[in-house]
Amino acid sequence: MNPHATLISLAFLALAAALRARDADPVTFDTVVSSVPEQKKLYRDNKRVVGTVKIYAIEAKDGGFAATLGGDFDFEEVHDAAGNQRHTVTASRFASRRVNVGFYAAADYTYTVVPDGDRFFVSEFYTRDSSLVRHLKTTQGPACLPSSFNGNLSIEVVAFLLAGNDRVTHTVALGPASRATKFGKEVVAIPATLTPRGEAVAHLGGGVIQQTNYFDPCNAHVFLGSESSDAVPTKARPWAHQTFCTLEYRTRPEGPPVPRRFTRHVQPDGGEKLLEYEVEYTRFEDYTPDPEDFRLETRYGLTTPTSAADGAALVGVRSGGRSRAWPWAASAGGVALLGGRVPGVPPAEGTGRRIKRVSPRSHRQVTKVRLCSQSERRGRVSPATPSHEIRSSPAVSSHVRSHNGWGG
Repeated sequence: MNPHATLISLAFLALAAALRARDADPVTFDTVVSSVPEQKKLYRDNKRVVGTVKIYAIEAKDGGFAATLGGDFDFEEVHDAAGNQRHTVTASRFASRRVNVGFYAAADYTYTVVPDGDRFFVSEFYTRDSSLVRHLKTTQGPACLPSSFNGNLSIEVVAFLLAGNDRVTHTVALGPASRATKFGKEVVAIPATLTPRGEAVAHLGGGVIQQTNYFDPCNAHVFLGSESSDAVPTKARPWAHQTFCTLEYRTRPEGPPVPRRFTRHVQPDGGEKLLEYEVEYTRFEDYTPDPEDFRLETRYGLTTPTSAADGAALVGVRSGGRSRAWPWAASAGGVALLGGRVPGVPPAEGTGRRIKRVSPRSHRQVTKVRLCSQSERRGRVSPATPSHEIRSSPAVSSHVRSHNGWGG
């Protein structure tokens, strides 16, 4: 028998066996959900993440479309294994927003610290029990993108919504998962359909959104990217378009690959792809937080809440003055998006322990569009995900947007 033919036959048999083994282990959305604890261990527990966010306004111009830079700021995130988080904006190249906003989270509650003149105060505080879906959304910063479902909503939020636990602007339905080739590798592809409720159509415009979302089966099913089909015009994007999200990773000598760059491109019908949102990660490192990383006394001159009762009592209480501990205290004001609520923009009165701000500062128009609870539409924007609101200005008009319904 020809030895070459024997080798070829053995190779085909090995390939067939591999394919049968793969098909015998079908992947589903539940498979991806079951990977979330491993993702948390790999990418969130005891981590420090530093990077730069850029946001562009896409608008029709001179018979075509153009993207204009409207936000450019640096951030730092610190996470421990117990669920404590800190998100801060450390510098900004635009004067449209103040820096020094800090978003904090513990396992059971979240709150935001904002500047008001030379002082700071806790602008909102709410518990996980008062709104679990809000808590899940607002604890998802750039460090958590490996656990994203579509570049906007986390896997945990989608699982929660599919169980019928919250009334949102869009309903979510998933198609069968499959294996495909994307980004030069084998991926798990999960189609999703976002259907707006009647009230959302009037509020946001638009229609049904078809997505395909991609995950890495070789690395804890981390998020790799997503793409949408043609979407009908919305109030945020008044032209038909497609959306493309990509999370790129870099390899390390030791440990799993870590995020290098996240991008969201929008392609208007008849136009080219334009960059709308970008995160450049300069550090994604193992880090053992010090308790001081999550305390307010040195940074802000405020008392750190240690319970829901403490937090509710601290809302609106001003510090004595700006802390000298901030290395960026003299930075120009800028787009303070990672910290949650934005100075000068009051949240709507909500439920639970969320308390209305009492800042006397004047307000300017804010444009925001995101997949959110009906009761949240006039309130909080997720502090760290790519579905940030951005303030209108003469230089960058109200066409500065976020997603189509964290990057739908």
